[in-house]
Formats: sequence, structure tokens, C-alpha cells
Amino acid sequence: MADMQKGAVVEQSFTWLHRTRRERRRLRWHGRWDGWRRVPVNLDDRGVAMTPHIEALLRHAYEVFDGELESMRADQARIDTERDRLTRSLPEHYAAVAAAEERYQRFAATRPGQERRLGEDGLDVATIQRRRQAEYERERAMLETALRERRAAQLEAETALRTAAAQFSGRVEAMRQRCAGFGHYTEWRIAAYWRSFLRANRFNRRGGWKPLPQPWHRWALENGVSP
Repeated sequence: MADMQKGAVVEQSFTWLHRTRRERRRLRWHGRWDGWRRVPVNLDDRGVAMTPHIEALLRHAYEVFDGELESMRADQARIDTERDRLTRSLPEHYAAVAAAEERYQRFAATRPGQERRLGEDGLDVATIQRRRQAEYERERAMLETALRERRAAQLEAETALRTAAAQFSGRVEAMRQRCAGFGHYTEWRIAAYWRSFLRANRFNRRGGWKPLPQPWHRWALENGVSP
């Protein structure tokens, strides 16, 4: 089993390495091709170097970020709906627990009866007492069970509410990590392209010293997400 898992990890690493090399070759080809064609370098409003290929890479990254944000907001709406439902149910649970506690305490303050029932005229006093005691214990057990069930339902609702809040926090962090990871990947793609572009474009190196785009950081700030 360990050898199989090790083999799977090696195979995944080789596949990722192969894809990375293939992607790097493709980006270098685009960089050399744009450099040889002397594609003009424009600077955006922040002084960041831009070419049509860089803009295409950025659009792809922004599409990924927007998709993640839309998915997260859909999950947020679902979680918020569940949280509202649970929050509204809490007063009902509190009232049910209070009522069950009151019934139990009121009954626990009483003592078993001693009265005879229909058909018990021929029984001795000890038998009557045992019967009333058994009835009393059954009733108290029923009330105690009902109280435990009400308390369990309240605890379940409170736990579900805390879980929903933690679930949303985890969902936001998962989105942030995925977007940040894809943002770093996009920066790597832009840098690989840009290096080949500068080597090939000897006649127009404008922007060679300029900063390259940081898509995740900029998108996060524009959309109110912590980068």
C-alpha cells in the first residue's frame, strides 16, 4: 500500500512537472513571438507593463476569481438562510426547555398517591403503594425523557448555528487560498512570458524595469476581499 501511494505521488509530481515545462515552453514561445514582432508595451494606470498576451492572462485570472466569488456568495446565501432559520428557532427551543423543566420540577415535588383505583378494592395496602409508586416512577421517567429531548434539541440547534458560522469562515478562507494560488500561478505565467519577450524585443524594452501585474492582489482590493 505504501509503495502504491508513493508511486501515485511520484506520478502526480511527474505530471505536474511535465505540465509546468510544457506551459513554460508555450509562454516562452509567445514571449519570443511578440518580441520579434515588436508588440508595443503599454503601461496601465498604475505603471504596470501590459501587452495583449498579458491582458489575456489577466482576463483568465479575473474570470477564475469572479467564478470563485460568485460560488462563495451562493454558498453564503445558503448558509445565511440556514443561520436565520436556526436563530429564529432558538427562542422556541428555550421556551420548550423551560416548560419541560417546569413540568418535571412540579411533578418531582409531589409524592406517589395512595388512592385505590377501580378494581383494586380487594388488594392490600402494600400492593396499592407499589402500584402507585410504579406509576409515579413511569410518569417521572417520561417527563425526564421529554426534558432531555428538549435540551438535546436546543443543544443541536446551538451547535448547528456555531457550525454554520464556522463553515462560512472556512468557505471564505478556502476561496481566498484558491484565488491566491491561482494568482501566484498567473504571476508566474506572466513572468515567464515577459522574460522571453524582453530577450526577443531588443529594440523596444520600454517597461522592462516596470512592475508586472499582481492580479490577485488588485482584484481582491477592488472586490473588498482580504488578499
